[in-house]
This record gives sequence, C-alpha cells and structure tokens, in this order.
Amino acid sequence: MDALIVSLLQSCAEGNPDLLESCLQYGLDLNFVTEDGLTPLMYAVTYAGNTQGGSYSRIVYMLLEAGSDPNIQDSHYGRTAGHYAAHCKQSDILELLMECGSDVTICDIEGQSTFHLAITNGLEKCVELMVETIPALVNYTTQSGTAPLYLAAKAGSYKLCQKFLAFECDPYVIDPLTLQSPLHAAAEQGHASIAGLLLKKEQSVLDATDARGLTPVHLAASNVSSSLVLSAICDLVGSDVLELTDASGLTPLMHACASGSETCVEFIVKKKANLMAKDSSEGKTCLHWAAESVIASSDIISLLCKKRKGLVTELDVHGRIPLHSAATSGNVGAIKSLLDHGSDISAVDNDQYTPMHWAVAKIVLLPLTIASLMSLLKNDWTNGMRVVKSKRITIAPAYAVVDRALVNTSITAKETIGA
Repeated sequence: MDALIVSLLQSCAEGNPDLLESCLQYGLDLNFVTEDGLTPLMYAVTYAGNTQGGSYSRIVYMLLEAGSDPNIQDSHYGRTAGHYAAHCKQSDILELLMECGSDVTICDIEGQSTFHLAITNGLEKCVELMVETIPALVNYTTQSGTAPLYLAAKAGSYKLCQKFLAFECDPYVIDPLTLQSPLHAAAEQGHASIAGLLLKKEQSVLDATDARGLTPVHLAASNVSSSLVLSAICDLVGSDVLELTDASGLTPLMHACASGSETCVEFIVKKKANLMAKDSSEGKTCLHWAAESVIASSDIISLLCKKRKGLVTELDVHGRIPLHSAATSGNVGAIKSLLDHGSDISAVDNDQYTPMHWAVAKIVLLPLTIASLMSLLKNDWTNGMRVVKSKRITIAPAYAVVDRALVNTSITAKETIGA
C-alpha cells in the first residue's frame, strides 16, 4: 500500500488533523475503498466510536470538505458512513454527515437504513432532524417491513414514539418478522410509559398474539424485573385482562410463574386473578408452572400455596401434582416449599410414578441435589420411606435405576441407559 495512503488512514484511525492536513495537500482521491471495504471517511467514523481521544469530528469535517462522498456503501455490508455513525452512536458526527448530504434512506444488506439504526440506538435528536427534513420517514419501514414506531417502542424511546404518533402513525402496525405490534415490543422490554402512550391510542391490540402466540399482557407478565407495564395496562383497561389466555391457554400469571417474576406474580395475585385456572394443553395450574421453572423462587411457591391451599393437590392431564413438576426440574427450593405446604411426596401420576421417580428418570438432578432432596425426606417427612418400596426398583424403563444403599440413610442414583 502506498505510504501516503497509509498515512491518510493512520490520520483517520488516530483522529490526527495535522497528519490528515499534510496528506490532503497531495490531492488524493478520498473515495477509494481499502481491502476492508471501507473508505477513509468510514475509517474515521468507526474509530470515533471505538477510540477515546482524537479529534474525529474535525477529521470527518476535513474529509467531507475535501470531497469525501458520505453515500458510498462499503463492499461487504452495504453500509454508508451514516450507518457506521448511527451504529457507533456518534450523534455529532451523524449530524455533520447529514449536513453534508448523507442519504439516511440508503439500506444496507440487512435492509436497514441510517434512519432505522439511529432509532434503534437512541439517537433521538438525529432522528428528529431527519423527520423534520423528510416527514415521510415516519412511515419508512426497513426492507423486511419493520416500522419506525415499532423500532422506537422496542428501543424505549418515549420521545420518538410520541413524535411518530403525532404524525398519525398506525399504533397497530404489525412487524412482519415477529407479528408484534409496538405495544408487544414495549411490553416485552418493560417500557411502561410507552405502553401507556400506545394504549391511549389503541386498546384493541391487547388480545392480539404475536408469532409465539403471546399477547402484550403475557409479555409484560414475563418481565422479571418490574410489574410496571402490567400496572400501566390495568390502570387503563382494568384487571380483567389478567385472565387473557395465549395460544396455548396460559394466563399471564402462568407466564409470570414460569419466568420467575416475583414482582409480577405478587401484582397479579393482589389483583385477585383466578389462581385455579389451568392451561388448555396440559391442564397445569400456575403452581405447576412455578414448580416446573428452574428459576422460580420458593417465595413464589409459598405465596401461591398460602393464597390457595388446594393448589398443591391439583392434577394436570397426566395426573401429576406440582411436586412432580418441581422434581422434574430439579428445583430443590421449590420442592422444599411444596413439602412445607403439605404436598404428598408419595403421590403417583397416571403412570404410577412418584415425584422421586421423575427426579431420577429425567436425569436432571446432580448428586448434590439428590442428596439434598433425600436429606429433606429423611429428616423432615416420616412418609419419605414410601418413595422406594423395594431394595431395587426400576425408576422408569430405559432411563435409570435407584439403588437403595442403606435403609433410612441414603439413596444414590446412577444412570443405566438401556437398563
């Protein structure tokens, strides 16, 4: 590579205006593309986003003044300098590029323009400038059909959502990839204020399901960190939405239990949702879903059991109580909590398997977990002896065998695939 070109690229990478100025004196064509597929302008923009120090805005300005074309697309991804500025969240540089004729509508090979990337990365001021210049951008979708309002809702930009809605953007616009509305996106990401804003425009989307068969309410209930979206929804439309079922017949409470969202479980229980509801596919209650989850806390189990004592004995379509589900998942905390609330360790399902059979048959328990479970049975529950009724029994054909090593002392599990 020519030494002059090396120096030019070095000045762009280092953000060194003095070195760049000395290179520009030779009248170089600044729109050449390197082996990496980038122009010098793209180099300056990308290094600005990944390097501390340096006068990169000055470098970009000098390159543009000297004839750099901001609309050249790189040879690998079809991105312009504007794409790189938006991707690297360089708002000042992006504004400079826009002032010098950057076309924010050019799409890369993924079908996204600088405009779309600016929304996704929260460059609100830049997006507002783009829309003020080209108002039609508010309805400019990606090549796959994703709308700006959906991107803004997903990114958590209340300001942009508000601006797009002011342009009469359709709040019900459906993303063709996820089949989600902007409300779905806001609910899934936990953006309560945006959810409230969208609901004031359109409430009919609440029972609409996405590609996974989930409504915005179910997505909000699955948020492990906050119940704010659920609260916003209930404040606007009432708590009856907490009885909505998804495509598999699951309620929001079941989703909250499965995701281990203690805050959402507490919120839904306080709203007096039906705790005894069962899903339409396997007949599981919210307690089954909590017990089956490997991340649900024992506090969730305890809360549900205290509110509805009969939950511990409810059967799914396979004749299994929640303790069977907990044993299958290997959640020792859930097992202990269920036993504390009177769950029957000797309960058998339709195939005559106890919770202990399933714990071993699924081969999900580590030796330490098995030891912990057996310690619970030995020390705290006198009917624990009923789990194993002979010195050697098959725990599930072709899965595993439990050997009773010492009566009243320990049980060890070993895999015997094909036994």
